[in-house]
Amino acid sequence: MLKPEKFYTSLRKVGTDNSSALNFATMAFKISVLLALLLCMGSTLPSEKFTIKKVAKNFNGKVYVHIMPWFETKETNGGTWGIHWTMATQNPDVIVDGNGKRQIAAHYSPEIGPYASGRDDVLYYQLLLMKYAGVDGIFIDWPGTVNVWDYPQDLRNSEVIIRGTERVGLDFAIVYEDHNIGMTYDAGFITDKIAAAHGDMNYMQNNYFNKSKSRNQPTAELCLHLYRLSVF
Repeated sequence: MLKPEKFYTSLRKVGTDNSSALNFATMAFKISVLLALLLCMGSTLPSEKFTIKKVAKNFNGKVYVHIMPWFETKETNGGTWGIHWTMATQNPDVIVDGNGKRQIAAHYSPEIGPYASGRDDVLYYQLLLMKYAGVDGIFIDWPGTVNVWDYPQDLRNSEVIIRGTERVGLDFAIVYEDHNIGMTYDAGFITDKIAAAHGDMNYMQNNYFNKSKSRNQPTAELCLHLYRLSVF
């Protein structure tokens, strides 16, 4: 179970004032307890929309977080840990200390342990923590629509995350992984990189960028993340 003093200590390290750090730590603890209860009961979060609440901020600038939708557990990945937890070198089934910390391909271990990006309880825990920390929106690392490797899972997770932003009142933007087109082309899965890129752009236009910019909807913008200029 997550504990408020851990959040409080982390926030003090980055210079957050005492009252803000304590309030956020307490809220984080309450969120974790609620989601843990839902998980224990085998429940999913209700489908109806939340009443979107504004969060008071002392800083007027916009704050965005870059989020990766590619993490999978054995329960969501056919009995094996997702590649982004293992990177073919680590085994999350191995416990590395007396606190239950798992061996994962990361410098830091999540407080909740290795998770699945598309799970409702994980997603709303993360999005609500971001919101109450003063984050305004997220940049989603988007895999494209080529149906190979883990890209379909990443796409499904991305769309679960986008629906989550609508419910909690966060903006979202797309960070386009155009490098994926180059890799799928090199592996022989596609023969026309330009056509594949056009297909991705059309998909984003039809599914994301027609979102309303009204107060109760996120603002969707396009953010290109170019790895290979030669793709285009």
